[in-house]
Amino acid sequence: MIPVPQAAFVMKNKVTLKVQRNYHVQLSEDHHYYSVPYIHVGQKVDVLYDQRTIEIYLNHKRIAIHHRTGQGSCYHTQGEHMPPNHQHVASQRGFTQDEFLLRAEKIGPSTRVAIQLILQSSFYPEQNFKSCNGVLMLVKKYGAERIEAACSRVLKGSRVNYTLIKNILVNGMDKLQETPLQQASLFHENIRGSQHYQ
Repeated sequence: MIPVPQAAFVMKNKVTLKVQRNYHVQLSEDHHYYSVPYIHVGQKVDVLYDQRTIEIYLNHKRIAIHHRTGQGSCYHTQGEHMPPNHQHVASQRGFTQDEFLLRAEKIGPSTRVAIQLILQSSFYPEQNFKSCNGVLMLVKKYGAERIEAACSRVLKGSRVNYTLIKNILVNGMDKLQETPLQQASLFHENIRGSQHYQ
């Protein structure tokens, strides 16, 4: 007999997914997108996952592995999976999704969510790098506290983009105290109580 394994057996789930045009597969269970080498766009792959890892296989050969996180919906992109033109743009500007999220997190949680939503607002997240950088550069003029307040305000709306955040700051709307909606009083001279119907 062989010795009992030291690590506990972990059940893995398996789904078959198509690699999207942005060289990611979407794990709908947690609304996360995981990159694969761009040459596999359009192909069907097997995705094996548990609470900690995502493994992506093509014809029984592993082509990608990612660490699984439970934070809201987001993209997990490995640089080597990107096509050469995307790698070039990222290297020239020094931009990556993870870098933007890290910079945003240093400002505050609302800023991180806003940047994440901007990154996901078009088919190719790389297209949104300029907008994300623009939002984060506003810190130099307005300071981290105001950026966080502006992002908190913009998240209450239906859209999030650089222009909306900048307009909130320019117009000083981030400084306004938000007044909670007043609840209508249940006491009024025209409202009859239960004793009226006895």
